Amino acid sequence: ILLALIVPPLWFFYFNYTPLQDFHVPHYLYLISSLSMIFVYASIHLRSYSGQIRNIDIIVSSYSGNTAHYADFFIRGAEHAGADVTYHRFHYYKDFGPELNGDALAIAFPIFGCKPPWPFLSYLWFKLPRGNSKPAFVLYTCMGGAENAGILCWLILTLKGYRVMGRNWSVYPLNVPTLRLGPGRLWKFLDSLSPLKWDMQNQIECGRRFALGLPSGIPFVFGLTPCFLVGMLLDNKWLDRILYRNHIMKKRCNECGICVRYCPTERITMKNGHLISKGECMICMGCVNNCPQNAMHLWCFTEYGNRYPPKYKKYIVRRKQ
Repeated sequence: ILLALIVPPLWFFYFNYTPLQDFHVPHYLYLISSLSMIFVYASIHLRSYSGQIRNIDIIVSSYSGNTAHYADFFIRGAEHAGADVTYHRFHYYKDFGPELNGDALAIAFPIFGCKPPWPFLSYLWFKLPRGNSKPAFVLYTCMGGAENAGILCWLILTLKGYRVMGRNWSVYPLNVPTLRLGPGRLWKFLDSLSPLKWDMQNQIECGRRFALGLPSGIPFVFGLTPCFLVGMLLDNKWLDRILYRNHIMKKRCNECGICVRYCPTERITMKNGHLISKGECMICMGCVNNCPQNAMHLWCFTEYGNRYPPKYKKYIVRRKQ
């Protein structure tokens, strides 16, 4: 730990031949990001938890089933190490109010716009109880490495009083229909490549080490891109009411009500045999991807894209009729 704290600054100043008086904005940005990573690394390892964790609360936000599948392996590892895990599914967030009685917390979520979904992010910031130095772990799934999402959650949990001991993430198939243009066989083949078996074994090990009170996972990395800030501006409770509108193809719709039962925001309702959408959307694509008739779309978003049939259907949440 001491080497990690001492060597990088010495390396930076020794091999950087630019005098401090000649520093420009890029120099300071890279210096600040490097020092930030050192600070995060030190805060995790110097404040690491000593002793085995007995009870873990895990909050899982998953819409296509990918993240819930990923979290399942973390739970297996924790249970193999002797921990009891209480599972809290964050889906219908308006009714979400779990009692977090465990001595540790894990959160799992998909990446929406380089950040957690806005309802989950809102819950973490406004409603998540204080941690009182509880150990915590961050899990997420995405198509690429949305590193700033991990840093954002580390910051929120740390400010809430949790001791974040690590994070882990894995690549899962993309579930946005707009970007799935091309032959269906091609996408089916590409979907079969992820997640990697190695990632799942690594996830089990992360759960085991976390339950034993040991830091695990991959380091937190702070990128110099503002993508997560842009994501919060373009995907939030207020803008989504206006920007994303449901479009039902009436000739295809058989009024089965699956989209009504699935919608996390309760935006879609059935009235007099017709579907009505009113309120905020969260772009989870559940109504689009789970429609058996391919009748649901979002204006200017999915009309020309192939749907993403959920790969792990047993993890899909739907209200009972």
